Amino acid sequence: MASNAEFVDIMGFREYDEAIAKLLTVTIYPDKDDRSIAVTVAPKLSGMQKEFAGQDKMNPTRPKQKQIKDDKTVVYPASALTRLGWEFDLSRWTKVGYRKLNRTEEGNRIMQSKHPMPYEIQYQLDIVTKMRSTMNMIVRAIALKFVDREVWVPVYTGEVFGTKLVPVKLAFGGPQDQTDWEHDENKDTVFRMVFTFNMEVWLFPDVTSVPTVKKISVVSDDGVVLSETTDQDVIDATRRVENARFSENT
Repeated sequence: MASNAEFVDIMGFREYDEAIAKLLTVTIYPDKDDRSIAVTVAPKLSGMQKEFAGQDKMNPTRPKQKQIKDDKTVVYPASALTRLGWEFDLSRWTKVGYRKLNRTEEGNRIMQSKHPMPYEIQYQLDIVTKMRSTMNMIVRAIALKFVDREVWVPVYTGEVFGTKLVPVKLAFGGPQDQTDWEHDENKDTVFRMVFTFNMEVWLFPDVTSVPTVKKISVVSDDGVVLSETTDQDVIDATRRVENARFSENT
């Protein structure tokens, strides 16, 4: 038997990655007396950004050389955000059946879904700089975002569930200093600090939409229609209830 259900595409984990990366983007001012000089440090989700070294500009008389991938170096200051893993959060889990999430725009179909699955994701933020003062400014800017230890960030989950606020918590024990102090004497010191964060997220299951009942009629044994409730009556009443039930947070 063919199903009347229609499926709606929804989000995964990438939206959470982008939301926390935006939160951890900071702007610092290396010269405290000149606020016109600003440096924005945005975490890269694919590792530290590397570019070709500027030897041609620093040594214009040097013979031109073919650039190869190994010539790329990290541009300081830089930061990278890594998703270390995720763990199912039993404390937020509930076993519920399908529910009325919303109606389609025309009002003739109801959107349904299982309850979202709760996970806790752990992220690692790596920061590298060439100067200690620059590192201090970046660490300070990030730490001050978590004066209350957690920050609620908006994440757009799609048309059905809308925008949700999810908490990002600063893990205890950070930041960790991972600077290599025993490097080769011919190499410059690169300062490295690491933050760890925990984010409570929801993994949304597939959303379906099913047809609604157009009209409900109560008919007597002799065929007389005693009462009728149209689909529009149900739509108007349900929307009033749903608008009161579903808040911004899941």
